[in-house]
Amino acid sequence: MARSRTVPEVAAGKLVSAIQKVWAECTGTEEGKEAELVMKRAEDLLWGIRRGNLESILANASARAFVGDRWIAQHISLEAAMKELEAALRESRFVSSE
Repeated sequence: MARSRTVPEVAAGKLVSAIQKVWAECTGTEEGKEAELVMKRAEDLLWGIRRGNLESILANASARAFVGDRWIAQHISLEAAMKELEAALRESRFVSSE
């Protein structure tokens, strides 16, 4: 039987997927290299949620800051997924919102 995913896991997965779309559009460029790093950080968030060690991964940073707030701000298509993740983390009391 498959394990059901939590709301924060689903939200983190959506963020990873949204970042993958941006990454696919700019693969082979300097922006593509940065997109790959951002995607890796978002995947780290997802794994931290799954393993229950998100707070140690974030090390007092917000999820947005950890992923890359400047980069997220430059890609408006990611904003909805980022806000969904932030809300899911806040509502689940996984981490503080600040």
